[in-house]
Amino acid sequence: MSSLPEAVSSVDKLIILNAGSQLCIKLDGDNYPAWRIQFMALLTGYDLMGYVDGTKPCPSKHLSNNTTTVNPAFTHWVRQDQLILHGIVSSVAATVVTHLGTVKNSNQAWEILKTMYAGRSRVRVMALKQRISNFRKGNQSMATYLQGIKAISDELAIIDQPLDETDLVIHTLNGLSVEYREISAALRS
Repeated sequence: MSSLPEAVSSVDKLIILNAGSQLCIKLDGDNYPAWRIQFMALLTGYDLMGYVDGTKPCPSKHLSNNTTTVNPAFTHWVRQDQLILHGIVSSVAATVVTHLGTVKNSNQAWEILKTMYAGRSRVRVMALKQRISNFRKGNQSMATYLQGIKAISDELAIIDQPLDETDLVIHTLNGLSVEYREISAALRS
């Protein structure tokens, strides 16, 4: 065993993420907050979050005292990172995978998804606020309606544009049909 700090210990094992059995939600574009929290919990549980958030950078390819000997820590890092990347790709819908076609590591994939679904652009903020303003219960169940409101509210919170409680109640009540008029009036008073 090498005493170099970059060398991989014999106890360092690769962790394989089985997205199909470990993650119940596949990212489809409309559920980023829920997908993100479950994926972060999985990565944190396995102590792998540093690969995707960039806090565990790739070690140098070669050992510092020998330019031709490949650093075992580098090999381990690349292999683990590719397994994480596979987990990310396996946990998103086919329509989302197309956006990840050129990524080389898990951090790039994570950042692309974050930019796509949690970008703070003015257009995104306006689109989400418009979406919550126009969101209607229609013929869906109350539970489904409230989940939809919560999902949009969570997306706004992720991009640092949270709705305050009063606005959330107003949007929720405005989306109810006339059959809820009396309840809505009581809550507004």
